[in-house]
Amino acid sequence: MPGRSEDDEGTLAPPASGVWEQMGLTVVGELSGGHQSRVVLVHRDEEQLVIKLTDARLVDLQEFETRIGLVRDLAAIDEHAVGPIEIGPSLINHLGRWLAVAYPHVPGPNPDPENRAEVKRLARSLAALHHSIRRLTTTHPLPLVAALRASGPLADALTGPVQLLHGDYSPANVLLDGDRARVIDFDDCGYGPVEFELGNTLYMVLFDATLNNDLHSYERFRQWFCDSYTAEAATVLSEADLDRSIELRRSALRHWLDHPAEAPIGIRSASPEWRRQLRAFADSSWRHRNRP
Repeated sequence: MPGRSEDDEGTLAPPASGVWEQMGLTVVGELSGGHQSRVVLVHRDEEQLVIKLTDARLVDLQEFETRIGLVRDLAAIDEHAVGPIEIGPSLINHLGRWLAVAYPHVPGPNPDPENRAEVKRLARSLAALHHSIRRLTTTHPLPLVAALRASGPLADALTGPVQLLHGDYSPANVLLDGDRARVIDFDDCGYGPVEFELGNTLYMVLFDATLNNDLHSYERFRQWFCDSYTAEAATVLSEADLDRSIELRRSALRHWLDHPAEAPIGIRSASPEWRRQLRAFADSSWRHRNRP
């Protein structure tokens, strides 16, 4: 097809320059890229946009369209969500085998897990996002988030209310834009208990803290994050449910490492060294220190 080529590993090369020019876009550079998606910074007139390219072979098209529509609707009612904008005939443009979706460019940094004020903003933004998501409706239901599906019956241990979740909320998917925290990358949006969303955020920070042999930083982050979320959401979080959520997330990681054909492409394409690190974390003994 025009505008695409396939490299020796079967992953797609980005569209050719002529494809962008036909859409009135000028490529500035690629911000990130992997086996499933690429993120490209472009100019449209005086405006900077981010184009996320997703390999259409690796997604369910109906689920993909549903998620994009939900994020558009969410951005209309919640300033934290960075929603898609049209660059062609629709929000989703087919460029060969790529699905191209444009977003405003947010140049701010990610929150620092060691900065208490920034962690509190991270938590308050998630509480606001959960409130806004509950107001959304969809004609095509989404499945459980992938990690819960991989956890199997263990997920039944969670007791909190089930709703749509971001699916991968962490400092890596939040950008600080002046006084606002902007949330990106809703690709894993799906249903699940609210405490699992928080547990997944804690899991991501715990993973980094474990690699750096600094569990004290994780414990600080957990207290700041959970205290700020509960205050903003006016709810009570169960420490036991949070711990179970983290263990469910690690259980999903073990399942994916044992059954790579079912794993997200990031795990399937990981180097042997990185898979060893993932395995060490999945199998490690970890216990949250109870607060005084």
